Amino acid sequence: MRQPPRETYVKTRIALRCLLGLYLQQHPADVQIEIDAFGKPFIAAAADSWLCFNLAHSGAYALVAIARERRIGVDIEQKREDIDHATLAENFFAPEEREALAQLSPPSQLKAFFDCWTRKEAYLKATGSGLSTPLDSFVVSTMPGAPCALLKVAGDPRAASCWTLRDVPTAPGYAAAFAAEGAISQFHCLDYSAALAGAASTRKV
Repeated sequence: MRQPPRETYVKTRIALRCLLGLYLQQHPADVQIEIDAFGKPFIAAAADSWLCFNLAHSGAYALVAIARERRIGVDIEQKREDIDHATLAENFFAPEEREALAQLSPPSQLKAFFDCWTRKEAYLKATGSGLSTPLDSFVVSTMPGAPCALLKVAGDPRAASCWTLRDVPTAPGYAAAFAAEGAISQFHCLDYSAALAGAASTRKV
């Protein structure tokens, strides 16, 4: 997918440091962030390693996920109509996902494609394996109306029961999802742009 604008990239990292600093009770500049061999950022200080996070950006929006002592990944994508989503699905999606998309009308295919893509990216980012794990080696729910879920992972029959996938409410024209290790009964969404303006809103999903 397309790289984010420079302004969004910089603002996202400023917001990330501010949020992590609140959780760690540190000045944002003191939060030690490093990148592992697969490109996943993490908090370097051993004493603060209980705080896990992930971030993603697309278009004018960014998404940050924060969790305690569990792997987590997040993805957000702008629903662009100028990409060949059918070819991308054919090249990267699992057979079950491609079959589900083929059953849908063209307008529904576009939404289902981005729902599927963000769920798969969120799971890969949570595991931290990056591109070393092929996108077609695991299956997520794709059909409209079906619960967001990890359905199958090749070579690991227990994996689907060990992860939680959820769609994230976002701006019109975007799709977003997160994946977290273990069971999660609810999560909280905070509009950080509203928080900066002094009117933060939080909701449970």
